Amino acid sequence: MVEILRVKGISKRFGGIVALKQVSFTVEQGSITGLIGPNGAGKTTLFNIINGYLKPDEGKVFFENEDITGLPPHTICRRGIGRTFQKNRVFNNLTVLDNVLIGALLRTSNVNEAKLRALECLKIVGLYNKRNEVVKTLSILDRKMVELARALSTKPKLLLLDEIAAGLTEAEVAWLLKLLKKINSELGITLFIVEHVLKLVMNISDKVIVLDHGEKIAEGTPEEVASNKRVIEAYIGGERGA
Repeated sequence: MVEILRVKGISKRFGGIVALKQVSFTVEQGSITGLIGPNGAGKTTLFNIINGYLKPDEGKVFFENEDITGLPPHTICRRGIGRTFQKNRVFNNLTVLDNVLIGALLRTSNVNEAKLRALECLKIVGLYNKRNEVVKTLSILDRKMVELARALSTKPKLLLLDEIAAGLTEAEVAWLLKLLKKINSELGITLFIVEHVLKLVMNISDKVIVLDHGEKIAEGTPEEVASNKRVIEAYIGGERGA
């Protein structure tokens, strides 16, 4: 398969804390890749480096064979990397449609064109009928779908999803699983997912990467990772602060 993302030797320190240490891997175009690990493993830090919120101390990030290391987030987004966040970043006092319109306007200055794109994305995530509702009145799942729709409206080739299943019920996770598979297969968007809900990751991923203490300790199919002794030890060792 053709790689869409290559992370090479990424390291990041915060004072005396090593958040990431020489992390390398590739994400194949059209695939679904999971990124797992205990709290504090460096998963969100890695996402923040990939989409430009942080600059690495060492290493490079390549997207479609171009070096994007340290470029501003809006530039990386225009290149084709979308993002949702661990802590929902929606505008609670705006309508559902206006939230998604903000993302669509990153790609075009034509408001009518952006609105059509936003409405299309709301249909995909099942929020078209709630397009005029104010976001703060919505459920957790719907707020997450607003952020997902906004990310989709930027026309990503690669979509980074940071704990999108957090706080959802088992039934909602099952529904989300089907939606993400549809986004991947029908829209052709490559998905890279950070998730603590292992049931979702293991049921959707072609490949799973495991971080622990900022280091990559495993990479392989869900079956290979689930039986890896280092992975089992990392999780049995307990969750270590965010």
